[in-house]
Amino acid sequence: MPDKTKHEARDDQFGFDDFGEDGFDEQVGEELKAAKQLLDPAEPGIAGTPSGVGWAAAAEIVERVRPVPWLLWVVVRSVYGRSGELGEPDSHAFSVVTNLMLHAANDRALAPHRSEDEESDGKISNLTTAIDLIGSDVAGSLCFIHAVCRRVSTSLNERVWRPILDDALLRAHIGYHVGQIAPSFGAGRGMLAGFAGRSGLAVQIASGSIEQAQKALAGLASGVEIGEVCKDIYACDPLQVSALSLIAGGCNRDIAMGIAAFSKREGNLLPGSEQHRWFCLFSVIEQMRMGQLEQVTDEHWRTLGYDPAAKNDLLTRVQLVQRRGHGWRWMTQSLAAEGGAPARKPRKRSEG
Repeated sequence: MPDKTKHEARDDQFGFDDFGEDGFDEQVGEELKAAKQLLDPAEPGIAGTPSGVGWAAAAEIVERVRPVPWLLWVVVRSVYGRSGELGEPDSHAFSVVTNLMLHAANDRALAPHRSEDEESDGKISNLTTAIDLIGSDVAGSLCFIHAVCRRVSTSLNERVWRPILDDALLRAHIGYHVGQIAPSFGAGRGMLAGFAGRSGLAVQIASGSIEQAQKALAGLASGVEIGEVCKDIYACDPLQVSALSLIAGGCNRDIAMGIAAFSKREGNLLPGSEQHRWFCLFSVIEQMRMGQLEQVTDEHWRTLGYDPAAKNDLLTRVQLVQRRGHGWRWMTQSLAAEGGAPARKPRKRSEG
């Protein structure tokens, strides 16, 4: 009989009464192995990714932390599992995270187009209505983001994880705005790309000791390039961990490879390819986050399909988010705490 204890310990963090599908760990392990081989620049046909030296270490970290449980992996995969297209699963597919979806639908930043009737009726309390309001792309990204936040926040003391996840969520919020006015992407893809800018560091810190975490945070606070700090501590770049976390979380490889390419500023990614599109999206988010509007190339604007007149408006939105903060602390909270997912009954665990 398969050992369920490992799944049980993981799923307790989410309030899911589910152990995961048999063979899930093995399947994700195989996908990570295949992705690691593709992302390693020593392999033919792949360029523009960070040094291959750290991919083995990054894969080991992601396998150890396994940031997305099976139930959410299924949902994320149904939306982002195919390259170049967004899946649109039935709203019932999101029933395992009903509370999360309702929170999102009642967040003015994520559901800005609520009708007057919906506003007058008060809080959105219907799952189908919630998914219709925020869109399946945003819903899928929320599943990935929430999973990573819960895994990290239940692995570390809050004073360690809070600043890292706040930064990751701020980047996700910036990405939401960048994607929202990019016709070929949309808000959900933007959120996913923005979050990836810091989620790798969060997973790295969750994978190691408190001493390693303190050293990484000290390096970050001192202004040292975080990639170099993490290579010294964890033997890999945070974006390598972000890329493999996306794959382990149910996203297709082109998303991961495009984002990972940012460490080498594009390399030989084929213009017009799905990987290049994700690279451009991630690059614009990073430049907008740093207030470097002039650093965004015309090619990147064209790839995202922007109206040039919208650039300054976008920068204004981004600066407003940076002043106010992300406002999404609820994304780090347990679903079970508010009845959004079935609470687990106490279960006697085996020793060992």
